[in-house]
Amino acid sequence: MKRLLIFADGEVAESFVKRLADTYTDINLYHIVYYRGSMAENEAAYCRYYRFDPTSFSKLEAIFSKQFIGAYIVMKDPKDAIQVYKNVRILSRDLLIYALDTGALAALPDDDQNLQKISASELLANRLIALTPNIPVSAQYVGLGEGEIIEVKVPFGSSYAYRHISHIAQNKWQIAALYRNGELILPFPTLMIRPSDNLLLVGQPNILKTVYRAIKIESGQFPAPYGRSLYFVLDISAKREKSAAIELQSALNIHKRLKNRTLYIKVINPDSWAMLETLQTIRDREVVIDIAYKPFNLERDLAKELWRYNVGLTIVSDDFFKKKANRALFSRLQKPVWKLGFNHSSRIKNAAMLLSANPKLEQISPVLFDLSTQLGVDIALYPSKGDEEGENEVIEHYENLAAIHSRIISVKRYEENTVTVLRREENLLLCFPFDETIAQRRLLDFLQLKQAERMYPLLTRNHQLFIPVL
Repeated sequence: MKRLLIFADGEVAESFVKRLADTYTDINLYHIVYYRGSMAENEAAYCRYYRFDPTSFSKLEAIFSKQFIGAYIVMKDPKDAIQVYKNVRILSRDLLIYALDTGALAALPDDDQNLQKISASELLANRLIALTPNIPVSAQYVGLGEGEIIEVKVPFGSSYAYRHISHIAQNKWQIAALYRNGELILPFPTLMIRPSDNLLLVGQPNILKTVYRAIKIESGQFPAPYGRSLYFVLDISAKREKSAAIELQSALNIHKRLKNRTLYIKVINPDSWAMLETLQTIRDREVVIDIAYKPFNLERDLAKELWRYNVGLTIVSDDFFKKKANRALFSRLQKPVWKLGFNHSSRIKNAAMLLSANPKLEQISPVLFDLSTQLGVDIALYPSKGDEEGENEVIEHYENLAAIHSRIISVKRYEENTVTVLRREENLLLCFPFDETIAQRRLLDFLQLKQAERMYPLLTRNHQLFIPVL
């Protein structure tokens, strides 16, 4: 993770820190130093708080690390800001420092190439210019403002580095410009992309998010952006002893294949001595076991722990997910849920999706590609023979993304009813958009054949992943 050091003091600093804490990141780890004011310490796993006066060199030295890649000085008192800068420079001559300048930081050296002063007055002036009619504005205010124009820097090792423009499939998006060594280059077919190039991309926002992830080599980040850790609810009541043993091994396998994640196991109804003994044999620093000897309150305990542990994926049994109250809570929390199937998760051979004309199927495509990469499985689409035109649009969307990711998708077409086929299939991870349709499912919903997501209760043999959508 990238470690950033932040010195915060004053109203601007408090707003800055709050924005950081409220914006999920799976890449950055913030070390926040403050010593006065009402700084609200967020419980987010990617924030660390220290309360002391950073103008004290000895106190700063105690928490300073060579692993910091940058420091932000956002302090109300310019004298304090200057002294903090001097302390940081004693500890590191090369660390990048960004200092908010309200007009009183002239004492900071102009020849420090690793110091960037951010002019507060200039930022305000730029914002006012953006609100003035008939004046050209910067790119961030152009267009719909919904993310249809983005800029991305190509990292070393990217799958896009050293590729020619003509060899990159650009469906529903386009490389509009390339910036290299301070020069603007308009793309042409034989232009080769190099590491550290900045690409200006234009296209549909949902497609650009996937392109960004592909360029940044962010496959392998799931369960981000929903959170970082995994949370497994394990019911080991005596009557579930056999199924609980399989569920435990499946959850441990999922944790193993989704690397660099912590697995929190919440044990409820601890009536099985055999399962308790099995849990004692687990020796993994990244697995935390918490046995609830008192009754487990879903609304109070589960919601609180998912936030505290920065959970991005919750793993539950079919029995747990069947309860409408449980589904409704997960839907409100906007967290992905993996519902375990009958077989061990290590047997999964395809990440699959039952198609319909539902446009929400396109929203879950980044997760489907990311997860299939981490699990090392192929992607399979199963048309349901409902609205063929709408289903073909979904297929085209996934095929376009497959070209971006250099992946192959198989489309499974059958003469008989697709749901009947899937009920015979084994070792699939079926992916569904998680919305109110699933959260509020009623007894006869499966008769709504045009909505494939309503079919999930008929396909419980396989593992199922429910991905939040808007």
